[in-house]
Order: sequence, then C-alpha cells, then structure tokens
Amino acid sequence: QLTNQLPVTVLAVDRVTFPVAGDDTDVTNDPSSVPTWMRWNDYGIGLFLKGKSELRQAGNAFGEVEKLGRFDGPLNLARVLFREGRLGEAAEALARASGHDNPSPPAWTIAWLSGLVARDLNQLEKAEKNFRSVIDDRTPEMVKRGFDFSKDYRVINLLGQTYFDRARRLRTDDVAAQRNVFLQKAAETFHRALVIDSENVTAHYNLQQLYRELGDNQKAEHHAGLHARFKPDDNARDRAVGAAKARYPAANAAAEEPVFYRLQRPGAPGLPAATTRRGPRPTTQSGADE
Repeated sequence: QLTNQLPVTVLAVDRVTFPVAGDDTDVTNDPSSVPTWMRWNDYGIGLFLKGKSELRQAGNAFGEVEKLGRFDGPLNLARVLFREGRLGEAAEALARASGHDNPSPPAWTIAWLSGLVARDLNQLEKAEKNFRSVIDDRTPEMVKRGFDFSKDYRVINLLGQTYFDRARRLRTDDVAAQRNVFLQKAAETFHRALVIDSENVTAHYNLQQLYRELGDNQKAEHHAGLHARFKPDDNARDRAVGAAKARYPAANAAAEEPVFYRLQRPGAPGLPAATTRRGPRPTTQSGADE
C-alpha cells in the first residue's frame, strides 16, 4: 500500500459569488484584471480538452468570444465543429476568423485547420496548398517568435497522405504519368518525415503502400518490416492500462469521462480528516460536490 506523504501547498486562492434564482441577496465581486473574452476563451478550451463530452458547451463559450470581437472565437469554434464532423460550418468559422485584422489570427493555425477541413471535404488541392503553407512559409511573425514548422512530421505526413490521395484519384491510362508524379511526391514527403523521426509508423505504413503501387516490392517489404517493428503493441498497452487502473483507483476515477471530483470528501485539502456526511452527496452539473 503506497501512501502519498507529499505536503499540500496552496498556490493561489480566489472567491467568486454567484447569484441564485429565487434569492434576492445582492451579489458583488471584485472586478477581474483578466479580459472577459480571455476568460470565456479559457473556459471553452477547458471544455474542449475534456474530449467529446462537452463540445456543445465549448462551442457556446467560443461563440461568446466571437461576440466580443476576437478572432479566437471563430478559430476555436472551428476546432469544435471539425471534431463534431460539421465540416461546412467549420470552414465558415475559419473564414470569419481570417477576416479579423485587429489583431489577426496566426496564419499557420488558419492554414493547418483549413487543410484538415479541406482534406475531409475531399478538396485535396486546397488541402495540399494549406499544408505546404504550414511547412514552407516563414513569415516575419514566425521568425520573431521562433516558430519553424518545417520539421513538424505530423503536418508533413498529412501532406504526404494528401499527395497519395490525389494519386488514387487518377486511375486511367491516360493520366498514368500524372499519377506517378503524385506517388513520387508522396514518397519523397514521407521520407522527409523519416529524416526527422526514423521510427515514424505513419510514414513507414504509407511508404509500404506507395512502393507497392510503384511496383518496388523490395522497398515495400522493407518499410512493412519497419512498420511492424515500431508499431505499438496494442495488447500490451491495454494490459498495462488495465493493471494500472486496478492498482490506482484514484487515477482510474480521474480517467473517466466526465470526471466527478468529490470536493467535500473526508480529509480533502482544507477540510479536517474527521469530516463526514451521511447520505448521498449532491453534485452540481459540473460534477463537483456542493
């Protein structure tokens, strides 16, 4: 039995009073130094990071950011809509975000999200253009902030897959030469990812398929073997996760979606160890005890 002996340290304390329907108590709070749009945006990001359980609430929060005139609202709303599969609305949100100029949204983020949406809409030419923009562009702002996405193998792989998909569109004999051009571009792009990460399973998997399409079975077998070597063992991972959940019940509870944290449990930080409550604990909609 392992007992956590680390001390609990209070890093910050804040207090906010909320009005309650049916109660006429006058509610006042000190003004916040954090802009309203930023608080809505942070709230939305927190909801978005919880997975798929509260995407609608995250979308509502980003809608409030957009009402306050910030590009962050429609930009992050596009992330929500993309995750929900509402691709047309995601494209519209990105267009609205691109229209802001005071301040302007990051061009690389717009290009990356636009590429994802265009790829799922089967607009492969547009997706290719956006992914190439992320990898190749070096704007003054990127230089100033020290950003260089030319080594982001995730975007490189997306570009390679887009080339591969464009080749798959071309199946007739009269476009065979153009098809081979796209296959070669895809192979070169995935090799570019392997220069950065030699064990990248996505690149190896696609290269084995590409070389079979190109008729080079020796290279195809080579990358098939490397893919099998570096691919994570899903069964081993599942066994390890199951064992960890059985051994650490607190971590198991925190892994659930949504998570319910009992704030009034006996011995919780700030409460005496002898605190007890009888009967079921009421919880708020956010999952925290009242």
